[in-house]
Amino acid sequence: METLHIRAENSTIEMLMSLINDMSKDGKEIEIIDDISYEKEYRMIKTGLQEIKKGEVIEHDELWSELLGK
Repeated sequence: METLHIRAENSTIEMLMSLINDMSKDGKEIEIIDDISYEKEYRMIKTGLQEIKKGEVIEHDELWSELLGK
């Protein structure tokens, strides 16, 4: 899948989003990531990889137990 970054006026973005929504309804595979989401995801992945290198990981079941207070 290719990636495309667009910088445009709000009205242009709205027109593009309408077209993208129509394409999605037709079954086309489309994923939209805005700059804020991209940067947040990038930082989370980077932090996760650093934690793995340091051995700062927690098992899935242990995490859920902590979150659920069990």
